[in-house]
Amino acid sequence: LESGADAALASRGLGQEKVRQHWLRRGMGRTFNRLIRLTLPAGFKDTQCGFKAFSPAAVRAILSMSRLSGFAYDVEWIMICLRNGLRVRELPVTWHHVEASRVHLVKDSLRMLRDLLRIAWNDRRGAYAPV
Repeated sequence: LESGADAALASRGLGQEKVRQHWLRRGMGRTFNRLIRLTLPAGFKDTQCGFKAFSPAAVRAILSMSRLSGFAYDVEWIMICLRNGLRVRELPVTWHHVEASRVHLVKDSLRMLRDLLRIAWNDRRGAYAPV
């Protein structure tokens, strides 16, 4: 944000570290990331790392336009920023895998897919266009 961006995304995809995860979780993450790349108009490496920071202008846009509260809420927030001409930067972080996960592979994968479809539908309807 100090360099003029309106949103900063922590990204594991920009670092050089090799993270060991269960092959199924890694595959699920890669698949979801590919679907996100089809949804968002910018090619981010990693939108799901967790840490994000937003400028006051981005927060105002997000609060006035967001519609989701599920797993992909942050993808929607990024879409809102992009559609409103706000600058989004992806920055590398060092990430450490923790075995304990609250993600249910089947149920949560379907929820994530549903949310991405909602974002694409909302975007197509112009729901994230500047007011």
